[in-house]
Amino acid sequence: MHVQYEKYSDMLSEEKGFGRKIVDEIIDNITEQVTLYCQQQGEYYKGKYDLEIEINYDVLRANQAIIDTLEDLMRLKEFHPVEYPNRLKCAAYLAYWWLQRQPLTFYVPEEEHKIFFEKVSKQDIARIIHTNAFWLVAYVFGELFTATELSCATANPQFEKQWNVEFDYIFYYFCYRANSPKSIEAFLSTTLLHPTWQVKEGVYFEE
Repeated sequence: MHVQYEKYSDMLSEEKGFGRKIVDEIIDNITEQVTLYCQQQGEYYKGKYDLEIEINYDVLRANQAIIDTLEDLMRLKEFHPVEYPNRLKCAAYLAYWWLQRQPLTFYVPEEEHKIFFEKVSKQDIARIIHTNAFWLVAYVFGELFTATELSCATANPQFEKQWNVEFDYIFYYFCYRANSPKSIEAFLSTTLLHPTWQVKEGVYFEE
């Protein structure tokens, strides 16, 4: 287990690490995305089920997940002659450590339990229990792809239905199968074989 903030100064170093500017941008970007996700999910359960879900975002756990990720990426950077690992590796390592730290917790107050299990679908119950995994699906795809759909997606009338099935499969993978950064990287790389969105720069190679 990594020690909280161990070698944090090295990560902020321009020579040894990634520099304060990049580290701050990573933290700010993830915090912004998680905040928006929590807001959207709260509105979703309120609008669909008239339920107020309690949301806890443990900033210390989230920061530790980011630090663990950067520590691993620093070792990769030392081993390989690159300035910064590609987006695929970054997404895979962050996903692994986020699942280890579990900084997000959604729960329903005890007095709402009966209504919750009567009204809420099994899919939406799973998304509360495994809210970190559910957030990660959107996060990693946001890191790998732009919002521009390729012709194979726009020409397929069944695309949205098929994508929903694929989304649930990836969600399941993060819940029960993601046991190492390299396994997540290998899994995510299969989505690049025939992408339905335009791939971002820096996915295959360093930026």
